Amino acid sequence: MDTIIVSHSAPTQETGLNIVQEITEHLRNNDKWSAFYLIFTNNLKVSIINIFGGVFFGIGTFVNLFFNGFYTADVFSTIHANGTSWNVIIEHTLPHSFEMIGIWLSGGLGFFIAKTILDMMVKNRYPTTMFYKIIVVGSLISGLIILIAAYIEAFISVT
Repeated sequence: MDTIIVSHSAPTQETGLNIVQEITEHLRNNDKWSAFYLIFTNNLKVSIINIFGGVFFGIGTFVNLFFNGFYTADVFSTIHANGTSWNVIIEHTLPHSFEMIGIWLSGGLGFFIAKTILDMMVKNRYPTTMFYKIIVVGSLISGLIILIAAYIEAFISVT
């Protein structure tokens, strides 16, 4: 089976590959729990920023989703530029890419919060109990999806 090579000539602070290199290093050392922790906490941070970005009228959510899309594209293009075929990249990422569902769900929650705040300001319509239930349950589901995906990524799909 082909392997994915993560290497970049530019400083990682500029490319967004720092976390990928740390995860890759832990996996090379067969330290799957550390890789799991890094994957989970990184994706959880993204989700938390997405949700709380709604407080800033969704601008924080939008910017976070936008930049994470660019980081993902940067990682994929860097891996491809290092000689890995798109088929191998997809083969290695598709089994655990459902973490994106958790991240997108958190983005939707952030936009839902933004809409609710705008409704309060413009229409004098205040949040109902259902709003809070959606935020709590949606956040828990998003976190659970991210947790499961991190486990699969660290312990199943890389073996």
